[in-house]
Amino acid sequence: MAEVVQKACLEGPQVVTLVLSSADYDALRSGRPTLVDDLLAGPSWDDELAEARMGGSGASISG
Repeated sequence: MAEVVQKACLEGPQVVTLVLSSADYDALRSGRPTLVDDLLAGPSWDDELAEARMGGSGASISG
């Protein structure tokens, strides 16, 4: 790793690729929220806004 640091100092940013086993990756990700978790945790849409966004009610949104 020291070689990468030396090259970064002399030549600028370096690209480092790391290969992990699926077990190691799963261990790193365990306990962290997924994209689905983040989306579901976001603010909920009220029915009127959801219909307006989907074009179902024809209601206008002013703001």
